[in-house]
Amino acid sequence: MRSKLEQLGARVEFGVELTGIAQEKDGVLAGLSGPAPMSIQTRWLVGCDGGKSSVRHLTGIAFLGETLETHRMLVGDVHVEGTDRDHWHIWKSSEGFLALCPLPSTDAFQFQASIAPDQESETSLDVLRRIADRRTGHRGIDVSEPTWISLWRANVRMDDRYCQDRVFLAGDAAHIHSPAGGQGMNTGIQDAYNLCWKLAAVHFGANEALLDTYQEERLPITAGVLGISNEIMASTVAAGRILFRRDERTLQLDLNYRQPKLSREMRPVGDGLRAGDRAPDAPGLIGPNGSCRVFDLLRGPHATLLGFGEQWRPVVDECTVKFGDSLRGCVIISKSKADPGGPTDYLDAEGHALSSYGDSSLYVIRPDNYVGLATLQPASAPVVDYLKTFLSVEAR
Repeated sequence: MRSKLEQLGARVEFGVELTGIAQEKDGVLAGLSGPAPMSIQTRWLVGCDGGKSSVRHLTGIAFLGETLETHRMLVGDVHVEGTDRDHWHIWKSSEGFLALCPLPSTDAFQFQASIAPDQESETSLDVLRRIADRRTGHRGIDVSEPTWISLWRANVRMDDRYCQDRVFLAGDAAHIHSPAGGQGMNTGIQDAYNLCWKLAAVHFGANEALLDTYQEERLPITAGVLGISNEIMASTVAAGRILFRRDERTLQLDLNYRQPKLSREMRPVGDGLRAGDRAPDAPGLIGPNGSCRVFDLLRGPHATLLGFGEQWRPVVDECTVKFGDSLRGCVIISKSKADPGGPTDYLDAEGHALSSYGDSSLYVIRPDNYVGLATLQPASAPVVDYLKTFLSVEAR
């Protein structure tokens, strides 16, 4: 990731700490300590600095919730002798559980052990060794060479707001919860993508009011994730084993932004795909460059127009001329056609796209692959009006 950042012109600096934030009319003044203390003027500041976020503390945003001292684990990456690397090994006893998980592409294991309030919790190799010896039944499994050890405690917290003027929070800086359900990283990455495409849009000329939709869309999602993870954790602790299966709630494929103001549904009430929903994939398209799928059309930082039916070709053509490279226009036509008729035409050769999207709507797909607008009326004005909320008319 650091190498990729350097390719894009950015550099990660170690040994540098954020010490102060001063908000001004047109930007943020950030104070930094390190080898050469300095202040940096920036248009916006985004805190992605974890559960102990300095950005959150310096901004004064409240981190609501609780720390559960009854739910603790010793966690670390260690070298293990005496067992194989082909399995995730788990032992359960009256003392608690121990898990040794082989980490791919390394020779290390992750050590995980539940720690009750009255049990030793020192983050030392000696403690890890004693726990491993007792909980594996004295099987001669040796733990050594830790690269890090930490005492994890279950925190259930979220910010009371995701932004204050020109300062934003994302990921664990905005919400932390139990790992039950495995939703933490997905939620944080979605925060960052939702915010960053909007920051990019404002940078290129969109109204700054667009940034208000970040909190509007992501805060309810976070509240839902905390509720689900708490529910799973409570049932798991009560039963002493994992009871849930992966479903739409934990896979997060059914999250939507149907209610926030950036979603514009212009069709009669009905079932199926609606504005605010995640755009589904569909294979079996044939376009100017051969076979592809819907996700191939969406991949990238651009917005996308998907018009289902030849009646959308004039609208798609007009919009792509107005907005240039920031918009990709596509007309999806029926598999009954012999071949695509133009540079923006895609033949739905297997019928999957029409099955997922319908056969007569036009959809504006946002850069984060959520449906922004859906309409049945083949008129360009409402579509152009909507696109102007986050795209510059001048091609860039």
